[in-house]
Amino acid sequence: MSRFQVFYNPKANRGKAGKHWPQIESALEKRGFKVFCKELPPRTELQKHLLEANSQGIRNIVAAGGDGTLQAIVEGVFGCSQCDGSDYSPNIGVIGMGTSNDFLKPFPAADNIAGLPCRIDEMKISSFDVIRMEAVTPNGSIEIRHFLQSCHAGTIARTNMRLIHEKGFFNFLYKKFYPFGLIGTAAWEVFTFPGFKGFFKIGNEEREGEFLGLSIIKRPYIAGNFKFLTKRTKDDGLFDIAICEKVSSWRLISLIGKFEKEGLNDHPDVLFRETNHAWVRFSEPQPIDYDGEIIVAKEAKWSIIPKAINIMG
Repeated sequence: MSRFQVFYNPKANRGKAGKHWPQIESALEKRGFKVFCKELPPRTELQKHLLEANSQGIRNIVAAGGDGTLQAIVEGVFGCSQCDGSDYSPNIGVIGMGTSNDFLKPFPAADNIAGLPCRIDEMKISSFDVIRMEAVTPNGSIEIRHFLQSCHAGTIARTNMRLIHEKGFFNFLYKKFYPFGLIGTAAWEVFTFPGFKGFFKIGNEEREGEFLGLSIIKRPYIAGNFKFLTKRTKDDGLFDIAICEKVSSWRLISLIGKFEKEGLNDHPDVLFRETNHAWVRFSEPQPIDYDGEIIVAKEAKWSIIPKAINIMG
């Protein structure tokens, strides 16, 4: 029988995941999974636990939490390969215990554990591209991140920053009334965000100006029911990049609706490209949201690592 090392995040879904974890662990055992469960450790310690599981012959690693939990596991896997020079490539599974669980959308009704969406079928393994981001922080240090889904600066990043990382009214709404918090905070940012100045390089193309948003898209779902229409697939070696120029709030609202129905291309206020690398320098440091996590950077560079991670079905 195959063994599964599960890292569960009790803080996912605004702390609700921890209350439900015993029920989920019991459901896994009833389904016949041989699981070893640990609370998700700090990122600085995660590599140690992954290498320990690997030394014990456990090849199936499961992220039980939200999109940030999956991102932490992906980051840990890449860190293991870098720290010991090995070709560490486990099979990664996902149990959606987060608020939005965007990676697992659309939710297939048949694939669930205790009513939660999941991908933990080791008989169905797919290779996924990974996006590598090199971010230069305000103090000049370089932080490297790896993620699977999407990355944003501007209104989307500011919305998530207010919702999750800043104390106040919007953070209160996020914890108590998530849908209202998400809609209310997004609306606030659309009408109040002043934009940012930036200089971009996408392939051999350059663009400088004032912008309201930058989005790098590999998978379509962003938050709640919203998604970007995109042709990207898990292993096509490309990501979409869309840079929205500074426009009126009402124009931005109309564009957001079009992004979902028509895609990111063919809008006069949006620079859209399909590429495998891009770079930006901001005039002032900006929060960047990547798969639900936030980093503040004054520069960032993105590139594709083709078929770099194995995900269970």
